[in-house]
Order: sequence, then C-alpha cells, then structure tokens
Amino acid sequence: TELFSLQRQADGDWKLEDPQQARIYTIKRRDYGVEIEDPQKTSLYKVKAKSGKTSLRNAADKTVYHTDETISPAAMSCLGLDKITDVRLRAALLFAIDHTPKKDAPKNDAAQK
Repeated sequence: TELFSLQRQADGDWKLEDPQQARIYTIKRRDYGVEIEDPQKTSLYKVKAKSGKTSLRNAADKTVYHTDETISPAAMSCLGLDKITDVRLRAALLFAIDHTPKKDAPKNDAAQK
C-alpha cells in the first residue's frame, strides 16, 4: 500500500503527496537551507545550515532538532514532516535523501507499507 510519494522537482525542491496526488508538503530550497510549507504555502519549519551545524526550527524559529554532523538540509527537513506520524518513516526518508547522490537522486520515491 502506497502511503505517500516524495518527489524531487527539477528546481531542486521536493514535494510530498498522498496516494491521490494531493500535496501534503513542499520542501523549498532557500539560501539558508530549506523551508517546509503546507499546501496553502504557510511556512511550518525551516532547516538552517551554518558553521557546520544544521537545525530544524519551527514557525516561531525555535530549534526542534539540531546536529553537528554533516547532513543535507533537505534530509533534515524530513523530521518536520509531522503528517507522517511514524517517526521511523521520517528517519528512513532522511537517510534515503541524505545518502542519494544529487546526480542520481530519484524523481519519485514512493513509500510503501
């Protein structure tokens, strides 16, 4: 059963859709890292990378998660995909995005259960 689809766009952004292809989130590239938006384009989280540190920050700019380890902002953003209630699935997406070379990045990664 397909739960959602995470697709990398030509411009480097990502979109997460449900099986009916309804947009759940957009992960937008920004100068500071990435921003997670809902379908109404409301900013939910930002991932900022600076001086070797990467942090996931909520809409109030409070740090939710951070690491000093090397990780791409797009991968770190998976921890903010709250509509994926199983944190193990979010962690699996984080790993998949972070360990996929950019030139070989899949166009469509369907998560299945």
